[in-house]
Amino acid sequence: MSDNGTDFLDDMTQPLVATETPEKPEPEQPEAVVETVDTPPEAPAPEVTTTPEPKEEQAVPYAAMKAERDKRQALERELSELRAAQPQQPAPEFFDAPEQHMQALEQRATQRLYAALEEQARVVHPDYDEVFEEVKAAAEGNPAIQQRIFSSANPALAAYQIGKQLREFKRMEDPVKYRAEIEAEVRTKLEAELKAKEQARAAADAAIPPDMTQSRNAAGQFAPSDSDVFDDLFNK
Repeated sequence: MSDNGTDFLDDMTQPLVATETPEKPEPEQPEAVVETVDTPPEAPAPEVTTTPEPKEEQAVPYAAMKAERDKRQALERELSELRAAQPQQPAPEFFDAPEQHMQALEQRATQRLYAALEEQARVVHPDYDEVFEEVKAAAEGNPAIQQRIFSSANPALAAYQIGKQLREFKRMEDPVKYRAEIEAEVRTKLEAELKAKEQARAAADAAIPPDMTQSRNAAGQFAPSDSDVFDDLFNK
């Protein structure tokens, strides 16, 4: 019984075992050989330089330069004032340094001449100091003005005249205002002349002595007095 059962089971399982075919191993594929080709390094792309757009900060360097120049000029003025305040060193002796001795004497004479000319200009023109400050400020940035002043026979008078011209040019920058100022000046001048003429005429009339022979009566006719003119003039 057991044998039959075993055989029966064996018969049932054998076909199943027989039908199972073993898996065939897949053929090994050869590995693909990757060929490496040495490529030359790529050249770097040229940098494209773009011109920066103009900005408003471009005016800053000029302003800084102008401020630096103003500082330098202020420092130079301070140094010149300090040198002027210091006592002058005596001129070297002629036998020790003839050229330096003559230069020192000439410089002192020039300074005295300029001081005398400035004093004379102040007497003639009361506004000399005010005008001189303006021309001095203009000459600091304009060497041509300095050359015109010091090449003149009278530097003080030349400085005053140039300062007045610069002031006049500054007034002419506004034509409307300049015309109004000119008209006001002309009007003031004419009024002063008329007033002076009236005063002179009144003074001349007051200086004329009274003439009694030319007195008039109520009707507007000449009415000579009965008394003798000599009696009125020479009282007895």
